[in-house]
Amino acid sequence: MIKGLSSHLARTFNVAVAEVDHQDLWNRATLGVAVVAPDASQLDRILHSVQRHMRERTDAELIGVSVSYLEKPE
Repeated sequence: MIKGLSSHLARTFNVAVAEVDHQDLWNRATLGVAVVAPDASQLDRILHSVQRHMRERTDAELIGVSVSYLEKPE
């Protein structure tokens, strides 16, 4: 299920997805989603779309979200 979900998110939202924790548990996974965009507002739109999509799924439960930004130095 995790590989299918990761592939679906990557295709649908043009993001990179990786299982980053809980690989040893059969009923839990932590997915990391990475996005690159020219401005913060576009990043926010994409991440909110991914979160909304995950909350609407019936086969997975979104337990928490943490967002970090890396900015290009000027």
